[in-house]
Amino acid sequence: MTTATRARIFSWLCFTLGGAALVVGAGWGSSSARLVAGATTVDGRITGYREIVQDRRNHTVKHPLAEYEVGGKIYQAESPAHTEPPRFKTGDAVKILVPPGDPAGGKFGGFVDLWLGPLVLAVLGTILCGVGWWGRSRRIGGASRSVF
Repeated sequence: MTTATRARIFSWLCFTLGGAALVVGAGWGSSSARLVAGATTVDGRITGYREIVQDRRNHTVKHPLAEYEVGGKIYQAESPAHTEPPRFKTGDAVKILVPPGDPAGGKFGGFVDLWLGPLVLAVLGTILCGVGWWGRSRRIGGASRSVF
């Protein structure tokens, strides 16, 4: 396989993975934006953590659990994000976003829960697309030429 062929494959792979990360990040961010725009914000309290054991590393992660009230009924929300050390203590107040018509579908309203995932995917996708662009126009064999 020639250097030009390897560079072409590498740049297309970076473009493909970067583009996929950008599309998924944009979809996830759009979903979060719709939730923020249409949801009702209610107060919740951290009630504990759900522990998940990651067998490969023999490591336990803790996802915060919060209770909130809508229409006199108590519901529970779980954060999809975990931090080490935990960012909440039992009893801490949190904001919960409740989608219209789905009181049991409350989501944590913090930055980490809503925006960190889409932001990481957007940055990763941009970097991969940039690397793909660089690979597309890099010098091969001493001559400057496009590998597409």
